[in-house]
Amino acid sequence: APLAGLDSERLEESARRWRERLGAGEEPRTVLLAGPGKGAYRLDEASAAKLGALAAAKVAQTGGSLWVAFEPGLADELRRSLSSAIGSSFETIELDAGDMDGVDGLLVAADRCILTGDDPRHLATACLAGKPVDMLELPRWHDSVPGARQVIQLFTLLAGGGTSYRGTPHQQHLVARGLDHLTTRGLFHLPRDLTRLHRALVARGLMSRLDDDRTMASRKPLNDLDITIERIRRLMSEAPATAPS
Repeated sequence: APLAGLDSERLEESARRWRERLGAGEEPRTVLLAGPGKGAYRLDEASAAKLGALAAAKVAQTGGSLWVAFEPGLADELRRSLSSAIGSSFETIELDAGDMDGVDGLLVAADRCILTGDDPRHLATACLAGKPVDMLELPRWHDSVPGARQVIQLFTLLAGGGTSYRGTPHQQHLVARGLDHLTTRGLFHLPRDLTRLHRALVARGLMSRLDDDRTMASRKPLNDLDITIERIRRLMSEAPATAPS
């Protein structure tokens, strides 16, 4: 779904313009996209400082230059926390509301990407472009609210979500089937569970967590659609078997 609105020609044109701007930086050029957070995710001072420190450590490990792209709406105190935690020098990119349409091009132009995992479109763009992607999952606004996590888990179970101790999805019940009925008519939408997306991208070796030193899995490209189309074409081109007489 995040890829449905991507125009390949516009994306490449945007990437070309960003490459010209990043051209002065030492390779590999790492772009850190820093915003206030989307959906339930929020960047606070503690996570901003953690993000800055981990990003600096990653660039020290990989070499090259660090470019921090500040999204509009990011509070000054969060900028200061992030910048002071990085410590070493870095390049700054000030994004405005008009630039946000071209952020996909910036991610394609970069050699490496550091993201906060709150925007599935950014994750999809960077992973499909074949970039090494590092991610720090931000806290959610309800994480600090007493009892909120338990309420959300209960709602998830009522909506037919959740898995058993074996990891298999729970069977749907009457309430879940009713919600499905409303969803198919556009009357109800469950919030996205980006945590599952993060786990899936890490499992496919397309992304690593900044705060996890474990070795990445072998990379498995996001080419499921291409493989499916090719298999369908082969099936369509095969001559039907002749029934025995």
